[in-house]
Amino acid sequence: FLINAAAPDVIRLAPPLIISEAQIGGFLDALPGVLDAVGAPA
Repeated sequence: FLINAAAPDVIRLAPPLIISEAQIGGFLDALPGVLDAVGAPA
């Protein structure tokens, strides 16, 4: 997945063109941790 912040309140996702349900599930499981890490002050 490619992920970037298009605006302060917008996340743009670009998943692979061919993706399995397991890969989608793994991404959704990891997303909250990614958002927490990115939103944390440095």
